[in-house]
Amino acid sequence: FGDIETRTATSNSPTLTWVGRINYMENASAQTITLDNEATRDWQIGQRMDFIRQGAGTVTFAAGSGVTINSAAGNLSIKNRYSAASVIYKGSDVFTPPHTTGRCNI
Repeated sequence: FGDIETRTATSNSPTLTWVGRINYMENASAQTITLDNEATRDWQIGQRMDFIRQGAGTVTFAAGSGVTINSAAGNLSIKNRYSAASVIYKGSDVFTPPHTTGRCNI
């Protein structure tokens, strides 16, 4: 894994600098991570971002314009503190979470 970054904003739109890093999501309020389309961010197939919910606020993933997020049962949140989720860019503006740890619901 790469560097660890702490993200405290309630509204987040990851850039290429988030790829390959462990992103600690830390806020007492809810945080939203909006995944933008390839035209906006120049994602490459296979790029992965890892997220750990450190704060008390729920972390929710949202699809940007034209983006699809595939997830089990449509769950898009890391509901429990200290749980983690990973997101991989599959191509064609599709993101897939390959796995979660703890009691995540993404």
